[in-house]
This record gives sequence, C-alpha cells and structure tokens, in this order.
Amino acid sequence: SHYHLASSALEELCYKIIDMKNHNDYEHGVFYSVGPAQSNTSHINKVPDYAYCELCTVISNDEEKQQVETFLKSLETYNHIEGCTTKVTLRFLYPPMPWTQANHNLAEVYDCAAKALGYNYTDQSCDSVGGCSQFAAMGIPSIDALGPMSVGSHTYAENLEIDSVKKRTEIFALMLAGMKE
Repeated sequence: SHYHLASSALEELCYKIIDMKNHNDYEHGVFYSVGPAQSNTSHINKVPDYAYCELCTVISNDEEKQQVETFLKSLETYNHIEGCTTKVTLRFLYPPMPWTQANHNLAEVYDCAAKALGYNYTDQSCDSVGGCSQFAAMGIPSIDALGPMSVGSHTYAENLEIDSVKKRTEIFALMLAGMKE
C-alpha cells in the first residue's frame, strides 16, 4: 500500500478547520462555523486530492470584515500536509448591519408597541446577517429578531419559546397599525 505517500487534501482541510476554530474570538463575537465539508472521492481506499468546505461567520462592521478576510486569506500561506495547497475564495453574502439612526427610530416604534402591550423591549445593535442587514445597507430602516424567541439558535438543540410567537406577533401587529407613511 502506498497510502502514506499521498497527500490527503481532506486531512489538510481538517487541520485548517481546527485552525479556524482556534481563531474564534467569542468575546468579540467573531467565530467560524464550518458547514459542509467534502472531498472528491467517496471511496474508502482512495486518498482525496481535493477537498473543500463552506463556512459562515457573523461580522458586525467593516473592521471585523477586514480582520476575517485577512485571517482567512492567511490560510493560503501554509499547509500542514506536504504536497497540499490551499485556496481560499471569499464570498460575503450579507454586509454588516449598520446601526443607524433610522434603525434606532424604527426600534423605538417597536418599543412603544411592546410597552403598550405590557412587554419590555430594549433597542440594541445586533450582529445580524440576513435580509435585514441588506435592507439596512440600502438605507431602509431595519430591525432584527422580531420573530419568536429561542435558545440555542442555529443549532440542533434550538428550542422555541411557544408563548413568544403570540407575544411577538401582537407587538408587530400593533407596531404596523401605529406606523404612519
């Protein structure tokens, strides 16, 4: 067997995934969540010469975006397995959500509706990615987290607070009823 002579792209990718995990900065909310990872072979007796993964990271501002980009591109500069190379392709799907005065004003409308129904709401910036961040980047007032409250978001252990569905729907409906053109 000559398996030991081959350079496994999948093994190199595993090392890089660990490097990303070791670079997580939970204190500042910057972390790398690796999604699908695959190689170009499904045969147990073949050493893969190509492997890839996709990952997600949440960024709050342009400075964090630059730090993430610099770190990820640095993964191309070294390899753990001799004979392997690394290529990083960056694709930012959502811009960092700016916390603008217009967003703050919209949050105040939501806050008034919540208080009128006896609920507390606190406006704060949100490290959000998604449709709301794209709208905010276009100058459209946006707020996030209007849906049901949950614990363990985006994990297999995520749980939904059932009562929050009614609560958030009531707040949102009253908010919309009170908005003026």
